[in-house]
Amino acid sequence: MSNELGISVIAEFDRELIWERGRSVRYLEVDATAPFMMEDQQTEKHPLNIALVIDASGSMAGEALNCAKKAAEGVVKALTPDSRISIVSFATEIITHIEGVSADPSQQKRALAAINQLEPRDSTNLGGGWMKGAECLARVMEEQTKMHNHVILLSDGHANYGVIDPEILGHHANQLRTRGIATSTVGIGDHYSSEQLQALAVHGGGMLHDAQFPHEIIEVVLGELYTVQETFFEDIAVHLSFPSSFTVENISAFPMEMDPSTAITHIGMLAPQRNRNVIFRIIAPEGRAGNVAYFDVGASWIRTGQVDRVYGKKLRKSLTFAHESKNTGQPRKEELSLRVAKCWQAAIVRKCVAYNKYKNFQELIRYLDSSLKYFRRYCDDLPGTKTLIYELQGMRERANRRWDERSLKHMEHTSYMTQHSHQDYRSLQRGSWLDSLES
Repeated sequence: MSNELGISVIAEFDRELIWERGRSVRYLEVDATAPFMMEDQQTEKHPLNIALVIDASGSMAGEALNCAKKAAEGVVKALTPDSRISIVSFATEIITHIEGVSADPSQQKRALAAINQLEPRDSTNLGGGWMKGAECLARVMEEQTKMHNHVILLSDGHANYGVIDPEILGHHANQLRTRGIATSTVGIGDHYSSEQLQALAVHGGGMLHDAQFPHEIIEVVLGELYTVQETFFEDIAVHLSFPSSFTVENISAFPMEMDPSTAITHIGMLAPQRNRNVIFRIIAPEGRAGNVAYFDVGASWIRTGQVDRVYGKKLRKSLTFAHESKNTGQPRKEELSLRVAKCWQAAIVRKCVAYNKYKNFQELIRYLDSSLKYFRRYCDDLPGTKTLIYELQGMRERANRRWDERSLKHMEHTSYMTQHSHQDYRSLQRGSWLDSLES
């Protein structure tokens, strides 16, 4: 692979002047894009080391498990002979059906037979099943280093046995990501644990998929596999350096490590010509008119099959302190500001969902009223934001009751996809989450 190829970064503020008396709020969008790969460069693709971890608890009985098995069969058949496959099922007991076998025709036949024999059992030891899948990958990695190592976990419920704390699951997923093992998850139906599956996917550098209907399990798993097959850049991070007097927040919900003057945001992997947007909220201190504050933005990544982190070139952006009249009268970049508004609205929705799940209606109402006040102000005279405000108002009208599970999943997953710039592999188009909530 050519040394010139790497993640490209574009960074831009919605406005570039800040009030000298402080408390100006500006938004910095960082767009990280993977390059187009020429055909001769694609010969450098590395084989896959895949662990399929399948929920075999009692609630999966019937069509859900049947479609999960069909998705697993599709993965096995799509792998090249130099790839490796592991198949793990979990209920209370963890069973390793296939571990690290080559995906050649004879071993494919063996793997397909193992998938066909999966039967529903009892409880849901999700954490144990996921960790066993990662262990299968790690043993293959000891023999063959230049592979793309990925756990794909499918579940329709809440872990109720073994490790169940999302924070602990996320911590372990982060540790495995730094060792070269990524995790993606598929939530099946209406009753899976968003918190547990998101913790694994977000901190594991992968994706969370929502398979509302059983046939969508096949669509999202094979879509995920295609993305993994095409990926050349993994464990991508966006680096931001800023003056320590400024306050920086990440509204894109990616995992972030932060100290007083730097922020490192982990955005996962990217297939060629795919991108991720990270949006930072920047709160300015007081300053002298004419003074300039500088922000350095860059990216780093690991090329598939390698261990050394590569650092790209840095960009320098700036904000300039200005008198009140000049600051107030400055134009803003409307297309960028609309993307900010969509991401901000998604962040509000996901927090409201969390309040509603636990029937914390008073806190939900207080938070939403406060957020709407500032959100309306940002959207004032900004084309394309009326629907965003209307949706939040519709949520506010229904904020004093528990929302149904499918509406919660729809709201949460739509917002997650917006914040993370993820592609939806499902063929069935959805209406807005407000339509779901109203119905």
